[in-house]
Formats: sequence, C-alpha cells, structure tokens
Amino acid sequence: MQDIFNDLQANFTIESYKIDTIAGFWAIKEACSKALGVGIGKELGFHDMCIYKDIYGKPHLALHENKYNNFRMQKIAISMSHDCLNAIAVCVITFNEA
Repeated sequence: MQDIFNDLQANFTIESYKIDTIAGFWAIKEACSKALGVGIGKELGFHDMCIYKDIYGKPHLALHENKYNNFRMQKIAISMSHDCLNAIAVCVITFNEA
C-alpha cells in the first residue's frame, strides 16, 4: 500500500475501505497517468497524486503543484466505479493553452 498511496492516504486500509474501493483509487491514479500520456514512472509517480473524498463521498484527485505546472493542467475530473470483482476509472483533463 505504501508504494501506491502517500502519507495523506495512509487511512486507505482494508478496515476503513473495502478492497474494491481501494482498487478504484488505484484505477483513478492509473487513468490520470494515461490521460497525461506518461503512465506511472519518472514524470509522474503514484505519490505525486493524492485521492480524497469530499463530505458527500465523491472522490477527487489532486496532484503536486509542480505537476500541474509541468503538464500545464487546468482541471482534472474523475469518475470511478467498482464492485467485488472489478474497478474502473475515467480521468478527463483540461489543459492551459500554450
């Protein structure tokens, strides 16, 4: 879990979230990295992205500020769905003009 989630997400444990929800969080990070065209690696790591839920339970994705600047991102919109066997996420990114 520490390889995928940073210290702010340390509460992402099986006791606090079902495993399919945790898989959905992983899928969000994977979808974002693919939407940026870099995948998980040098340019964007799992710890560069932070998932949090608002008071209504809706998940949000935040990136380190330097990543927003490096990729010229303006806004990130995410959606995820999961059940006991599958997790899927979609990430739509709007970019600042060059």
